[in-house]
Amino acid sequence: MRKIATACIIDDDPIYQYTMKKIIEKYELCNRILEFKNGLEAINYFKNVNDKNLLPELVFVDINMPVMDGWGFLQHFMQLPYIPENNMTVYVASSSVDIADMNKAKSFSFIRDYIVKPLSIEKLKHLFSKAA
Repeated sequence: MRKIATACIIDDDPIYQYTMKKIIEKYELCNRILEFKNGLEAINYFKNVNDKNLLPELVFVDINMPVMDGWGFLQHFMQLPYIPENNMTVYVASSSVDIADMNKAKSFSFIRDYIVKPLSIEKLKHLFSKAA
């Protein structure tokens, strides 16, 4: 199986970020992990990348975060000139089971799926293998 180069986790929960990172590292699912604690940090990174090789192939974004939530991030993200032709796989990963949130995520054409946290190791491996 081909390993993806870079994955991105946008989430304000340090325990979730730590757990995701450790699982990704343990199972060697990618070479590099970008971590952001809110949508603003993430969108600033994406806006300032001038080498497409530094863009992640796989993005997990939470919706409930301070400063800029996931919805704000997604609104800005879809305005970037290289989206969606870069073929990034984007998942909303949230603890919310609200149908309104799930339907809102579906309104973004580039969102692959809405995933309810926590993600099992098997689910995470599956998502990485689909993106590779």
